[in-house]
Amino acid sequence: MDSDIEWTKTNRGSPEDIPIFNHIRSTAYRRRSSVLPPIPKTLEDIVIPDSLKFLQNGDRYVTFDNPVPNRLIILCSSETLLALTGKCSYWLADGTFRTAPQKFLQSYSIHGRTQWGIHAFVHIAMCGRTQQQYELIFQALLHHANTNHIQLQPLSIMLDFEQAASNTFLSIFKHSSVLYCHFHYCRSIWRHIQKLD
Repeated sequence: MDSDIEWTKTNRGSPEDIPIFNHIRSTAYRRRSSVLPPIPKTLEDIVIPDSLKFLQNGDRYVTFDNPVPNRLIILCSSETLLALTGKCSYWLADGTFRTAPQKFLQSYSIHGRTQWGIHAFVHIAMCGRTQQQYELIFQALLHHANTNHIQLQPLSIMLDFEQAASNTFLSIFKHSSVLYCHFHYCRSIWRHIQKLD
């Protein structure tokens, strides 16, 4: 039996013959660095080239790029905002820390509910969770919308229990309401119960 396995490995090839990534890693990274700019080491080092700020149709994709210390990068196009306002009176927004780009604290997205489902329209890389950062986000979206003659008028937005996001949304969209996610509401209650012990 062992001789059959050895014969198969030597005569028909096996995964052992395929180079392992660890052996070719330095070559791959050296090749990458000869073609692409260096990987940024700090938030200040992140520079988005003009070629990546626009879509193929010419629409601006990087809507807002705020410098450090409140580094934000907002990605959306004018067509996206048009769809967001024209078809979506109900927004949903949430941040996640797991999928945040390197050097950023969280990846935040704003979704809109249409008759076909819920779609992500705006993506944001954030380096914090302060009210000032959320103000920058919503003010930048308003500015981008006004520049493109789009009127943002959401009826409501669903958020987790991020107080800074809630306060900012209500201060900018005064005629809108904030709904809170039931899942996050239950988690908040559970945290308070645990503190009572």
